[in-house]
Amino acid sequence: EGMLASQHNLLAVVEPLLRGQAPDWVPLAGAMPTIMNTRGVANAEALADIANGIRPGCARMVCGETPDDERKQLFKDFAAGAFQFLTNDSVCTEGVDLPFACAAAMCAPTKSITVYTQRSGRVFRPLTELACDPAFNLDSADGRKLRIAASRKPFCVIFDFVGSSKKHKLITPHDVLGGLYTDEVRARARKITTEKTEMDVSSALALAER
Repeated sequence: EGMLASQHNLLAVVEPLLRGQAPDWVPLAGAMPTIMNTRGVANAEALADIANGIRPGCARMVCGETPDDERKQLFKDFAAGAFQFLTNDSVCTEGVDLPFACAAAMCAPTKSITVYTQRSGRVFRPLTELACDPAFNLDSADGRKLRIAASRKPFCVIFDFVGSSKKHKLITPHDVLGGLYTDEVRARARKITTEKTEMDVSSALALAER
């Protein structure tokens, strides 16, 4: 009951905001297939209704209660361009492969950098639809970049409606150099280098672990 109340409280705050901005954010996405990350089924349903109110038929919703066969068909329709906005409640995160999605919309805050990274990661996957001719040699960084640039998805976009990008940073030097450390250690190392600007990142990571 407490979780349900929390979801409705969030919806009461977020829905009027997104409904008021809908004439702006729906066209802003252009034709990009967009995954909208929400918290709570009611929130996901409301966002689909908002988008469909601006452009009928452009959005559908998926949640944990969606039957597997219906979910698979939704993903197929999304990939085929049958609709543009896929609103979801904690479904399109880890383990869901939707490389054709070009944009992710953050419509629910999270304190977890892991959750934020998973939500963002759904749109970071490149399309691999082009034939492997010599210009697109996947064994080289330049070849991979050329293949991405020539695909239907040369870039991706993240829309942040709740300020998550101010709290979380997807990649920092602490993440690059601290891949073997825990999230807590990397966060502490970032704080250390902010306070002690003369300290290098590797030293800060070692100190943070201690």
